[in-house]
Parts: sequence; structure tokens; C-alpha cells
Amino acid sequence: MALALTAGLSTAQVNDNCVETMYASNNSGNVGGAVYFDVNASELVSISGLRTNLGDGVGTPVSLDVYTTSGTSFGAELNGAAWALVASSNSVAAGEDNPTQFLFNTPFWLQPTTTGVALVLTGGHHQ
Repeated sequence: MALALTAGLSTAQVNDNCVETMYASNNSGNVGGAVYFDVNASELVSISGLRTNLGDGVGTPVSLDVYTTSGTSFGAELNGAAWALVASSNSVAAGEDNPTQFLFNTPFWLQPTTTGVALVLTGGHHQ
């Protein structure tokens, strides 16, 4: 799956430790799959939430699980043992091309290196 985060992380903004992406449509993945991308952090980063574009109607209940792997996500997509669940959140969709916010009870940390990230959405679909 490719989500706005995939294309948007190079231009993502970090506001209050929440990664924010572009909200353009038609950069989505398959329902039931995961969105994979890499983060190349130059310093230790704490992530307490994500804002992303969902193609669901306003108010649709959704949940998000965030997994990480050491190094690139490329080639690790089918290796479940390579991934660790680092955060989960429930939310409601804000509507297509609007930021749906997922806040985590406990922030997760990205080391100053390349980290593969996988997002798994339940109850909705990435736009």
C-alpha cells in the first residue's frame, strides 16, 4: 500500500510531535493491507500522533496500528517477524482530503537512522 505518508514524508511537517502529511486523494493502498514507508531521521524523534487522509465519510470509526522495523521496509513487507507494534489509536474519519488525527497514549521513538514503518488501518481505507 502507498499512502500520502509514502510520498508525503519528505514534505511532512512535524507539529507537536504529530507527523502531518499532504491530503491529496488517489495515493492509496489496498483495503486490508498495510502502508509501508521509510523514515530517515537525522536525530531522535518522538511521535505522539499521526494525521492522515482517509477516504471515509465524516464520523466513520477507524483505528490505526503502527509497526516499525530496523532499516528499510523494502523487502520486509511479507516478513511478519521483522515488525514490532509500537503504537495504536482509535479515531473518527474527518472526511476525504481532510486530516484524520490519531493520537497515541504513549509516544514511540525513531532513532537517528532509517526505520521502516507500516500503518495498518481498521474500519476505513487510506486515500
